[in-house]
Amino acid sequence: MYSSDIHTPLDFGDLLSSAWRRKGLTTFVFFVLSALCVTLIFLLPNRYESRAQLLVRLGPNAVSLDPTANVSSTVSLQESRLHQVNSVMELLSSRAMVERVATNVGPERILEPIGVLDRAMYSISRLIPTKAPKAGGGYTSDEIRELAVLGRSCKKLSKGYSADVGKAAYTIDLRYVGNSPYLAHDIVSAFLEEYPKYHVHAHESSGSLAFFEQEIESAMTTAMDAQNAVRDLQTQHGIVELASSKEALRLKLTELERNLNETDTAFAEVDAEIAKLDEELASMPERVQAEELTGIFKHAGDLVRQDLYELELKEKELATKFNADHPRMEAIRSQLEGAKRIADAEIGQEPQLRNVINPNRQEMDLAYRNALARRSGLKAKHETLEQQYAKAQKELVTLNEVGVQLTKLTWDAQVSESTYLDTAKRYASARQLAGLESLQLSDVAIAQPATLQVTKVGPNRAFFLAFALGLSAFAAVMVSALIDLRRQRKLAIASRRSRAVRHGQSLESGFEQSSLGERESSADEGELVHANS
Repeated sequence: MYSSDIHTPLDFGDLLSSAWRRKGLTTFVFFVLSALCVTLIFLLPNRYESRAQLLVRLGPNAVSLDPTANVSSTVSLQESRLHQVNSVMELLSSRAMVERVATNVGPERILEPIGVLDRAMYSISRLIPTKAPKAGGGYTSDEIRELAVLGRSCKKLSKGYSADVGKAAYTIDLRYVGNSPYLAHDIVSAFLEEYPKYHVHAHESSGSLAFFEQEIESAMTTAMDAQNAVRDLQTQHGIVELASSKEALRLKLTELERNLNETDTAFAEVDAEIAKLDEELASMPERVQAEELTGIFKHAGDLVRQDLYELELKEKELATKFNADHPRMEAIRSQLEGAKRIADAEIGQEPQLRNVINPNRQEMDLAYRNALARRSGLKAKHETLEQQYAKAQKELVTLNEVGVQLTKLTWDAQVSESTYLDTAKRYASARQLAGLESLQLSDVAIAQPATLQVTKVGPNRAFFLAFALGLSAFAAVMVSALIDLRRQRKLAIASRRSRAVRHGQSLESGFEQSSLGERESSADEGELVHANS
């Protein structure tokens, strides 16, 4: 045991030897520590447990989405259930949930000391002066004091509370261990009472209904404005449907082109016919001999004889009045002779010829005039068709321009209508969720209510007592060993100093140190002898 080396290790035999040499001290220390530990063990408050069990069901909160979300409606049930259970676990362990339970039970009741040890610690803490809380951050001093009390109660509640998920199950076990069976029962019951409300509050779609009420009115107004814009544009341009209007205009243009081609062909035919008729009319006489009549006396001879007879009567009348050499008689005789000569020449038959207008020329002229009329008609028709075709072309350009506008407006109307229908669907979903939230429906059901166990679950005093006795024995032995080590260290220091004096290092100081060492060594030897005796 006694060695010159300060760092000599101790074995189990050395410990037993030290305890035996100082058995009085060892026994005293053992009984003092044992009494203290036993007292503390029996002063420990009893621990009581309360348990409950929750079942996480497949409810509306698990598969329903917030109406503002825009994701696929397909939900993976397996994934959502696992995530749902984990979410419930996190919510049960959240600070907000602990504060709800602490407020429900009462912070003062949770912090109330139970048992002698707790009361003693509480009394000692009351004796320690503390500063009064100051107002700040928009809170009064009383509110800050209440928050501090609530925080301490939440901290104490969190130490005894635990929640576990069953293996491959959708159940959650709640457990609270406290100093009072009734407090533990009330705390677990408060968890069961507060969590469904907190669960519904956490899953509620706050503001969705009011938002969609405004959105559906705005979407309806936008959709109606878009529809009215399409209707006004169609009414303005006389369009029932854009596709049918384009098809009708296409058929109209095709018909006009066909009529123009037919008119151009007929126009060429009429021009050729007019040229041919004009050429034939130029080479054809206007009149032709129709017939010749014979055996007809000359009509001029009859007239001359009539005149001759009248002249003879007039001569006879003048002869009664005038002489033969009278000028008037000479004149009448001269006229009479001339009339006789003409009468003699016109006596006999004369054939008569009748010339008429050439009927072929008439027919040809009629055909020519008809051709000219047809040409004028075809020309007017061609001009009308060209005007109609140009108008149709303008209508086509206008229709294409209007079609672009109408297509854009139609797209806007379709988008607005789709937005309105989607908003209406989401509004209906928001109303349904609001109705379900008003019923306070939850996906979590109470499978087992809070238990009230008046049988303590701790502490295990027998185990603590055995451990305390063992610890007390070990401490008593270590006290004896430490005392021996201290003695050994002092002897080793004295021996080293004496060796230094013998080697001539600092004779005066060495002499003093050796004297001091001898006195200490003699005193230690005396104590050891006394201890051994």
